[in-house]
Amino acid sequence: MDTTNFYKEIHFKEIERKHTLNNSFQLPILILTTLVTVNIYIAKQNYNDCLFKILQIVLFLNLIGFILCLFFLLKSFNNLFKNHNYKELANPNEIYDYEKELKSEKRSSEFEPYIKKILCEISGHNFEINKERTEQLANAKNFLFLCVILSLTSCVIYIFSII
Repeated sequence: MDTTNFYKEIHFKEIERKHTLNNSFQLPILILTTLVTVNIYIAKQNYNDCLFKILQIVLFLNLIGFILCLFFLLKSFNNLFKNHNYKELANPNEIYDYEKELKSEKRSSEFEPYIKKILCEISGHNFEINKERTEQLANAKNFLFLCVILSLTSCVIYIFSII
């Protein structure tokens, strides 16, 4: 088995995961925006005292869920404005120059282990970032699900108020 290709595939897989994670925010944001709109509409309606108190509790819990969902989405997307520092391969010219240097010193056999080491370091670093981002996105989706349930509860309260 050619282990250099193995490490190269891992490296490209982590880059692919990075792009997949970057593109996975549209749907949660759309759902969150829709839920906020629905809840604002429901909150502006007139209710009797008993239903209003219940609705206030549900809307307050929903607000907490929205805030936590946004927090985890921001943490996953850009690490709360600190950005994620992914590592990349060195400049190809630098790698080529290093390879030439090794050949001139008759140490060509050291080049492939050097490339493997770089690929392992970069892939390992990027793997950890992607793992953390995936966990944060999962937390955001959990709170989004909670917000959906609480929004449905608000809708039920609204329906009872108009009956």
